[in-house]
Amino acid sequence: MTIYAYKIDPRDPDLGGGYRLRLWADDEEVGGGVFPATPGNRDEDHTAHALALAEGDDWLASRGDRDA
Repeated sequence: MTIYAYKIDPRDPDLGGGYRLRLWADDEEVGGGVFPATPGNRDEDHTAHALALAEGDDWLASRGDRDA
């Protein structure tokens, strides 16, 4: 049975800040994305993290019970 997971890491401020989403199937990275902070948004860091979290949760939900 495949184990699906995701990880969210902070990005270097020199790269625009925000977060990097990494998607995993077993021990292999299979995708991901970058969620930069939005300049001028008072809650830019929180928003970027919330977007990455929502994307990761959606990806996990889309995996369903494929191997069951």
